[in-house]
Amino acid sequence: MKAFLSQCDGLCAFPYITTFPAIGWLRQKGLLSNDTVLVPGHTLDFLSGGHIPHELIESKNLSITDVVRAIIRKHYNMMISGSFGRALRKATLHGRIISRLAVQSVRDIEEAVGAYECWEWQERQAKAIVNTVRIYDFWGCDWWLPFWDAEIMNFWKSVPFEACLERRFCKHYVEALSRKLCRTDIPFAGATTGRGFTMRSLWNTAKKMLPPPGLKLLRAGRRLLIYAGEVWPFVLARKGKLIEKYRNHPLALYGILTEEEFLRYRGWRVLPHAFWIWDKMKAIRLSSSGGED
Repeated sequence: MKAFLSQCDGLCAFPYITTFPAIGWLRQKGLLSNDTVLVPGHTLDFLSGGHIPHELIESKNLSITDVVRAIIRKHYNMMISGSFGRALRKATLHGRIISRLAVQSVRDIEEAVGAYECWEWQERQAKAIVNTVRIYDFWGCDWWLPFWDAEIMNFWKSVPFEACLERRFCKHYVEALSRKLCRTDIPFAGATTGRGFTMRSLWNTAKKMLPPPGLKLLRAGRRLLIYAGEVWPFVLARKGKLIEKYRNHPLALYGILTEEEFLRYRGWRVLPHAFWIWDKMKAIRLSSSGGED
């Protein structure tokens, strides 16, 4: 595993390891031959509008700051707590994201979503999602990403913005094709951005509607809920509930941590392999750093 981790992150994205043991097992059992071509589905959901943040759709009077906040909320949600995480978030992320956005201001929802999607295409899809094929490279398999072919990309560039909201065009096409091929209605299973209830949308609505005294009280209640969310896991930890999650992960991915480290760094909050990156950045120090493969 360490040989794979050392060659696949490119110092810009954490390694994707979820399918690593599965591909390795298939290769070792001879179920994937040397001429196998693996075809993952990266990343039709993004191309068809499935990653458009609901807060950008719901908001009015958008600014470039709203785009940056949406990016941080979605793509930097595995930050560790403590001074390192706070300093990196406040002093570094905002400026770095602004410098990489295609525009420095937005006038409407379409421009805001365009700036957000352009950033994700360059910084997440290209560096993190497509990087998952390094697993296939490591195990000696060829691969093909048909949804990133230039012809497909150019098609989705031509689809009107409104048709991408909630993946409307993709949903209509898939359902019509299913009806034609299967002669029955098969509901579209793809995720949508949705405009339903979320804590974020409730908070934004309350800020607009409440008078200052009510808003002050709401902020106090919000801080109390955040504090309770930080403390409650440790109550569960005493009962062994979180350790059960550590011990029973179906792929044993928390094995990069000891049980003590899992509790200390709140391992239940993020993907397990994020800890490998934090260790590499010397934000934390894992006992497994000096271990054997």
